[in-house]
Amino acid sequence: MATTKLILTTGDELVVDASLDEVVKELENAARSSVGTLARLKQAGTGERLAVNGAQVVAVQPLDPAASSDEPERGRQANLGSG
Repeated sequence: MATTKLILTTGDELVVDASLDEVVKELENAARSSVGTLARLKQAGTGERLAVNGAQVVAVQPLDPAASSDEPERGRQANLGSG
């Protein structure tokens, strides 16, 4: 399974079981929904469910480059406007 690292505004890092594209999609969907909607992901290794506020995510990075179907070397930027 692909894993992706999320870097939060606090400097904390979360590693989740999902490809870069899947994480970006979840964050974008949450940002487009009503205020306070969280992106739902699974923590890598434990499978623990996480709910992440997209406004707190400053970067996402694939931990295995093959995890992203596009731009595997550079990653992708998500437009995570405050909704």
